Amino acid sequence: MSRKLIINADGFGFTFGNNRGILECLAAGAVRSVSVNANFPAWEQTPQLAEQFPEVSVGIHLDLSVGPCVRDPKDIPDLVNASGQFLGPEFHRKALRGRIPHEQMVRELTAQVQRLREAGVSLTHWDSHQNQHLYPPFFRAAIEVAKRFEIPRMRTHRHYLFAAGGGRCLRAW
Repeated sequence: MSRKLIINADGFGFTFGNNRGILECLAAGAVRSVSVNANFPAWEQTPQLAEQFPEVSVGIHLDLSVGPCVRDPKDIPDLVNASGQFLGPEFHRKALRGRIPHEQMVRELTAQVQRLREAGVSLTHWDSHQNQHLYPPFFRAAIEVAKRFEIPRMRTHRHYLFAAGGGRCLRAW
């Protein structure tokens, strides 16, 4: 079995400076995969990235904890503060205690995916800011959204994820 090294640059869209660095790495041939933050202003450069580097795998870097939301804050009140920004570290505590309704997470994640899809970006994978998708409430919402939009792969730093009860092993991308 041959192994391949895929270097993924996450955080495209986070800032224009991040984008510039990632584009330079793509041009040099070092990076073959990019994950895009759709909830920051610099995401708008994503269609040009996909056009300029059609061989590169473009995925979404789902985010429920940092920066502005994509959805109207009134639709996701348990995910945002009074200024419409995500809750930062408070997200983890609330999510793990079941204090963020599943439907609100699904609404926001759906809006992030739709933003890229409506811009003509075909998504090959999904992951999340700081691997938050490994938190069970986030994971359930992200899986639901990924299935709905037929995003075929999940990127993680872990090679295997273990299913509860029975030790079944699921291969992660």
